[in-house]
Amino acid sequence: MQALEDLLPKASAGRKVFILYGLGGIGKTQLALKFAKNHQTEFTSIFFLDGSSQGSLLKSFAPIYRQITELKGLQAPDSTLPTKANQIPLEQMAEDVAQWLAQEQNNEWLLIFDNIDKEPSDEGGFDIVPYFPPKDHGSILITTRLAPLSRLGCSKKVGRMSEEEAVGLLDEILDQSLSGQQRTWATRDQKSHTMHELLETLDGLPLAISQAGRFINTLNLEVETYLELYTSSKREVIDMLSDASDMHGEKRSIRSTWTTSLNLLKEKASKQGPDGEYYAAYRLLQLFAYFEPSDLNYNILRFGLIGNNVPDWFRRTFNSKLKFFGVIKILLDLCLIDNNISEGSYSMHRVVHDWLCTYICGKTCRELLSLAVAAISFSAPLIMTNRWFEEQQELALHAIHILPRLHDISPDDFLVRYDKMNTEELSLTASLLDEPVKCWMLMKFDYTLLGIARLLGGCGRPQESLKLVLETQSRVSETLEDGALNPAHLLLRYGEISCREHSADTLPTLSAEFWGLGSPSWSIKAQNLYALILESELSRDKAVETWELFLDQSRHNTGSVFLHPTWMLFVNLDIRIFFDLERRKQLFEKFETDAKEERDKVQRAALFLDDLRHMRS
Repeated sequence: MQALEDLLPKASAGRKVFILYGLGGIGKTQLALKFAKNHQTEFTSIFFLDGSSQGSLLKSFAPIYRQITELKGLQAPDSTLPTKANQIPLEQMAEDVAQWLAQEQNNEWLLIFDNIDKEPSDEGGFDIVPYFPPKDHGSILITTRLAPLSRLGCSKKVGRMSEEEAVGLLDEILDQSLSGQQRTWATRDQKSHTMHELLETLDGLPLAISQAGRFINTLNLEVETYLELYTSSKREVIDMLSDASDMHGEKRSIRSTWTTSLNLLKEKASKQGPDGEYYAAYRLLQLFAYFEPSDLNYNILRFGLIGNNVPDWFRRTFNSKLKFFGVIKILLDLCLIDNNISEGSYSMHRVVHDWLCTYICGKTCRELLSLAVAAISFSAPLIMTNRWFEEQQELALHAIHILPRLHDISPDDFLVRYDKMNTEELSLTASLLDEPVKCWMLMKFDYTLLGIARLLGGCGRPQESLKLVLETQSRVSETLEDGALNPAHLLLRYGEISCREHSADTLPTLSAEFWGLGSPSWSIKAQNLYALILESELSRDKAVETWELFLDQSRHNTGSVFLHPTWMLFVNLDIRIFFDLERRKQLFEKFETDAKEERDKVQRAALFLDDLRHMRS
């Protein structure tokens, strides 16, 4: 890394401090060692200190103390260094080493503080600055997972290896086969494809690549075999990698390296209590296991606020963007997540995400699952937008990831009862979904699992979508204990018809049942689905007549064409008659009064009037 050359004695006068920070296992220590090796002749001395705890750091000073006491002619006449190191405490050794490094003529040394991963308030943590030699000269290199330490000097966040670097590392390790035999490949193309697939899975993480390569060599496996094992049985492979790391004398495995950061987070959360930001950060990290790791987005996560049993920590975190940024900064400072380009979007290294899903969140938590399903379902826009298809595809990645956790979970976890919400909760729902409160009073209830099913169907997985709905439906009773119809069962019946795209004859009955439960909006949705099926099975003309009839009925119940789902019916009808200008104009004029009343409150009403003026002109 060229930036580290600023540490060289010839680079500048005075003290030079450089901080390498980043995710555990990303290769910070290896970069520091490589720099020291490449430039060893340019420093008069290089010392390596283990900063994983204050005790380890002090012990690291002992061999340095012994080494410099044995150097003849380098001590100042007034040096206080005794000849027998075991006669003084470690703290004194550290202080004496610092004084030796502070000597005027001794100013071209390199001091490497490795793994400074704990803050002073943590158990075993300490302030690193008092261990700097007191004179303003020499070079200090620090490796850490704590991003805030970058304030101490020049810094660089260590990221993933480039594909070329990753290929070079894996090639180097695989060429060191314990059996001494060359690995066989059918073709050069096969080798290139397999290596690329493995490295894509390990996502440029040096520790994971190194341990995978040694594991492959130890068991004399083909790379394809390792890839298959890792993909299908992550926990077992990571466990075996931990054993292999001990065998090779490595200090850390991909299982243990991030557990350190997690334990620090848990320790701070325990001290603060459940009302603190560290507890929220710990729970938010666990919640990330339920999402695809490339886009952990505030604009998706916040929709988890819609529900009947939203936990206090989640409500506090998403009470404002500023509060969320305060919580997310904790995870960023520990380098457990990274910033993406767009504001409020974050990502997690795929191997770290595998560790999180496998060890920390292997057992599904109903609270976190409900939050994740609500967030994914409700963040899908209700109304067609310019980026509607792109947004659906992005959300589908999260739906595919969470799908394995949705089987055999209580169906009640996905039912949202708007009629059980207080005024504040209803207002929040209306604000998030950009619709008046009246919409959700007319809805009465919703089923977040249907949102996951829609996303699966929309991304080319209709069979999985239908299977999810049918499996859940099989575990839901048709009636409640008091004999009333079960809303969850009705909603899943609606979802089944949506997935199958037939059985139009059952929809009028379903619409009437929704109406009987006091949910006009779901009754309207069933009618809309009825029209869609008519269009696919009969003709557009018949469907258009049906939409016209249902639109008038819906407008009567909602009071405005701009309320969901009446607007959904309007949009469907408008699309079908788009090229009949006179008919479209008549349709718009029919609801002109609604638009004039709503234009200052509803953006789509103002756009509606613009369209009408354009048609008239």
